[in-house]
Formats: sequence, C-alpha cells, structure tokens
Amino acid sequence: MIAILVPLLFSILEFGAALERWLAQDAATVQAAVEDLSRRYPGLRERRGWPQWGEALRRAHAPEAEADLSPTTPARERLAYDEIFASQLAVALVRARRHRQKGRAILGTGALTGRVEAALGFALTSAQRLAIAELTAEMAQPRRMVRLLQGDVGSGKTVVALLAMLNAVEGGGQAALMAPTEILARQHHATLQRHAAAARHRGHGHGRCRG
Repeated sequence: MIAILVPLLFSILEFGAALERWLAQDAATVQAAVEDLSRRYPGLRERRGWPQWGEALRRAHAPEAEADLSPTTPARERLAYDEIFASQLAVALVRARRHRQKGRAILGTGALTGRVEAALGFALTSAQRLAIAELTAEMAQPRRMVRLLQGDVGSGKTVVALLAMLNAVEGGGQAALMAPTEILARQHHATLQRHAAAARHRGHGHGRCRG
C-alpha cells in the first residue's frame, strides 16, 4: 500500500516569502533571467515530458505505484529542477544587489602566492586554478564579492582559500579563515602555518568552540 507523503512546509514557506520580497524589489532582474531562460531552453517542460507544477506536486506526495517513488520520474525531476532553479535565482538576486554596492579592489602581486604554490609539493588541478583565477579576478573589482566555493572532501578547497587569502595580503589587506569547530580550526591552523612558512608570512590561529 502506498501512503500519502505529508510535507513539512514551514521552511519552504519562509523561503518563499523571502524570495517573493526579492522578486518584488528586483522585478527587472527576474524578468531578464526568465526571458533569457526561455530563449536558451524553449519548450523545456514539453521536451522533458514534465507535468505542470501542481500535478508534479500531487504525484510526488500521492504516489500510485512503487515506480512513482523513483527520483527519475518526470514529476520528481520537475520538482527537483524547480527547486534548483529557485535557489540559483535567489542567489543571483542577492549577488546582483551586492554587486551594486561599492567595495575595495584588491590587486595581488603574485609574490606570496607564487612562493607558496612552488612549495606545495603537488601541482594544482585545472579546477583549482580556475577557482583561484575567478576569485582573484573578482577581488580586483571595485565591488563587493559574493562567492561560494564548493567541492568534495579532499578536493583542495583549503589550498584555494589560502591562495585567495595571500592574494588579499599581497594587496595590503588581512585575511581570516573561520571554522565551525575548534578541532577544525586547529587542523586548518596547522595546515596554513605549514604552507605560509614558504611565503615567510606568520599566521595566527584563534580557535573557539561554543556548544
């Protein structure tokens, strides 16, 4: 017997309210994004065989067969796409608003980052180099930066963060790496101290854990 799945909508409604406020304030940005999406992907729903949103929601929460529980069903694919699209649209609106605010251009010289990279003992991957290039390019702009670096465990996010921090130091600023726990803060401190030694730059660690 297939049961009806009852969702918890509190966080979704809160997100929707926030998104509605952003949409009202940035209507032109949203309209441009939607028009661009329509040009890039005409007839996306029809080509994928996705149902309308309401029908997709009904199928997801009232499945009629075991096959309806598969994440690859058209209804679930449609809902997953909408969720990702809404998330990316919200992030784009926040980024656009922040980019309208003035920031400080940070131009690194490459002196510290070059020494540290040469002493790493391994070659940076193409993805790491791309991430660093995007970070330093945006740091050089006279606007506030809004950027999230994502990657699997062990993909090298820490070394990318370190090189971005050294780029800020080269530009006459300071940098701090925050961690959610004292254990992780100590681990990062040990790693950064070891690599920063190659740049002859002293790093200070302050770990604090609040339960």
